[in-house]
Amino acid sequence: MGFVLAQYQQPLQFSEISLKLISNEIDEQESFSIQAMKYNRRSPYRNVSNDFNYFKFILEVLKQRERISYEQFIVSTFSNDGDVSEFLNIIDENTFGEPTEVEAFLRDEYGTNLKAQTILRDYPDVVLRVLIITGFVSIQFRGKVFIYRNIANDDYINDLLSVNVELTTEEKENPSLHFAKLETFNTQLLEIVYKHREEELETDGFEYVQKVSEIIKLYELNEDKIVESIDYIGTSKNIIPAFKYIAEPLKLEFYLSLILALKYGKEFAIRPNYKADYIGLPISHAPGNTGDIEVYSKKLYWLIEVTLIRNKTQQLNSETTSVIRHFLEDNKINNYLSKYLSFVAPFIHQDTREFFDYSIVRHKIKDQRFNLKPYSISEFIDTTLTSENFKNMESYTSKVIEDFRNNLI
Repeated sequence: MGFVLAQYQQPLQFSEISLKLISNEIDEQESFSIQAMKYNRRSPYRNVSNDFNYFKFILEVLKQRERISYEQFIVSTFSNDGDVSEFLNIIDENTFGEPTEVEAFLRDEYGTNLKAQTILRDYPDVVLRVLIITGFVSIQFRGKVFIYRNIANDDYINDLLSVNVELTTEEKENPSLHFAKLETFNTQLLEIVYKHREEELETDGFEYVQKVSEIIKLYELNEDKIVESIDYIGTSKNIIPAFKYIAEPLKLEFYLSLILALKYGKEFAIRPNYKADYIGLPISHAPGNTGDIEVYSKKLYWLIEVTLIRNKTQQLNSETTSVIRHFLEDNKINNYLSKYLSFVAPFIHQDTREFFDYSIVRHKIKDQRFNLKPYSISEFIDTTLTSENFKNMESYTSKVIEDFRNNLI
């Protein structure tokens, strides 16, 4: 993708885009969409004769068709030259109703001798996950998996497509020249990113509750199905096939947002800060220095920070201070009378719990009033299903302060 140039016995070279991603100047969706526009199948890293940009090719296909099935998508990954008209004729003239039909067609027409698993799942799944991260496509399950253009990003996509990336034959064969040439397009592509970032309106919490309601209705979800889906995180199982393409850490934020909308959607606005497609399915993580899920009304603000980190050191070093900082440095919460913070992880280590307990006491002394509690995932779900979150956080906070006072005596 052009993020890093790695050559034997040579120092790693990090692209400008990769450095901006690491430093949180741009997010995953922005960085991958930029690199996708530079991509070319023929490059120093691939011994192929195909000479076109697959991502631009599939976007042009989705401009002309409302959707394509996963089976049709598999066929698209075998295109030799990115000819959109030729591909559209292929899917018009063939049914591709079953994976076996796809496999037979690809072996006959393209002479592939790859394993069936590679043809039908492994490779297309990798390509599709990249497409989702770019924000270019949306996945829906309607009896089978369908790929749609993410219409919420149409203007952004069209602006990116207008950038003409051309490589000479030498640049397609020489790694250093190839890497250097890709870097020359950064300024133009970043200008598009910044332009659309400024135009992008912050997701309205009440609007997202409506999207969640549509997702719940479309996929016939209920509390039991959502909780079961959370239990499957980290495994290959998925209640809804379309959800398998959501990255694992995002799945937890997504499922918790669904439960919160079910339990509190009539009283509060629910706003997860991950980037989502036009349906409301997650694409990539929240931009840097942004909390994970916000629940609010005119008088109340509740921030939920979510992680799948289990390691004690990583959890303590990476997730604790940033959580408190997100919460206290955000000036908008000063407008609320009641403030709440939940930290949710698979397991809360004692060191992590003690950090949050210390934060409660420290900020109580500074007269910064809020209610806080760290939760294991299962504990948070149980508390949410009974709609006892606020009472539970208030009780925990009061007990920490009371225990501290008692220990001083």
